[in-house]
Amino acid sequence: MKSLCTQALDGDILSIRFVARVIGKIVSSLPGSEFGKLHYRNLERDKIRALALNRGDYDAKMQLSVLAKEDLLWWVENVQQAYQRIIHAPITYVFQTDASDTGWGISCSSHDSWKSQGLWSREQGVLHINVRELYVVHICLTIFCSKLSDVHIQFQLDNVTAVAYVNQMGGSKSIACDLLAHKIWSWCIARSIWLSAVHIPGCTNVEADLLSRNCYSDHEWQLNRVVFQKLRAVFPALSIDLFASVLNAQLPRYVSWNPDPHATFIDAFSTPWTGEYFYAFPPFSLIHKCLKKIEAEQAEGVLVVPAWTTQTWYPRVLQLLTQAPKLMLWTAGMELVVHPSVHKAHSMRGKLKLMVCPLSGDTMKSEVFRSTLPRYCSTRGDPLLKSNTQFITRNGLYSVVKGKLLHIPLL
Repeated sequence: MKSLCTQALDGDILSIRFVARVIGKIVSSLPGSEFGKLHYRNLERDKIRALALNRGDYDAKMQLSVLAKEDLLWWVENVQQAYQRIIHAPITYVFQTDASDTGWGISCSSHDSWKSQGLWSREQGVLHINVRELYVVHICLTIFCSKLSDVHIQFQLDNVTAVAYVNQMGGSKSIACDLLAHKIWSWCIARSIWLSAVHIPGCTNVEADLLSRNCYSDHEWQLNRVVFQKLRAVFPALSIDLFASVLNAQLPRYVSWNPDPHATFIDAFSTPWTGEYFYAFPPFSLIHKCLKKIEAEQAEGVLVVPAWTTQTWYPRVLQLLTQAPKLMLWTAGMELVVHPSVHKAHSMRGKLKLMVCPLSGDTMKSEVFRSTLPRYCSTRGDPLLKSNTQFITRNGLYSVVKGKLLHIPLL
């Protein structure tokens, strides 16, 4: 076996018949090699492609791809140490996953609290359903199993193709599914995790199916990335995105609401904000809660809020400023706010004005900034305006904070 694979590796031009012989030898060895199924399908695809080009002539010549040579090299290096366990450990965790047209869902019958859901990106949403079903398996492993080892994990799936690609460690028909199955198994092998999958009827996969279809998408709105790059040029020290997901994160480090394989932390309000210079574009209903946390922890960063001067939180935003904020307006040539998953316009498209506010819970820093502002003077006889007022001009916005005039220029 080893000498045959070495001969195939050393040869530049091989006959299709010889490659078929090598594949046959490998397949006959699979019962004695636990992970051998991961390392022969590139050879199989090369052979099928060569036969198609040569009208089924096994005596025709062919060349092996780089991936096929990597498969052969694995056998050369591992065939003498290959083994197959007679029985695997009992099942430790059982997950149910599902992929829909809009998103994905994960539930765990072993741990009721282990649940997650998310939306597909625009690129992922056009993938074949079989690929998406396998993708959810990979997401599940990276979210819930990254710290596990020496366990047996079972997936209950309502897609027979995904079940087959997990149990057979790949397949020859779909390159995308095979690559994803290879990625899943390589991740598990590195952690001594054994996988198995069983098929369940779709009507019984209720919880995961519900999670995949009922993903609330309105909290996924984000600043246009071109606009964000302008913002980051003004505030280059931004270190973490506090309200994000894998779809709309503006920074490499981010905090998500649901369990997320790439998130630095889960739930911004359960995570300390100190020691970071944060970027936060929260749902507007959470602005007041954000301000309370900034004050309580004396945190510092940039908060993006709508320029709604009649809101109860607006005066507090002005009082926590450490620099002059910037104003962002919707323009005809560029969307200010975009959705990463679905093609739809924001309900306030063209009307929304956003303020980029550098804030700090340290009152000394805010007082130092206000000391640099000019005092606001009213017309003789008019009452003195002390806070929460604005004048809209072509140069931006003007507000008054504690008797000082604040100019908010355009970003």
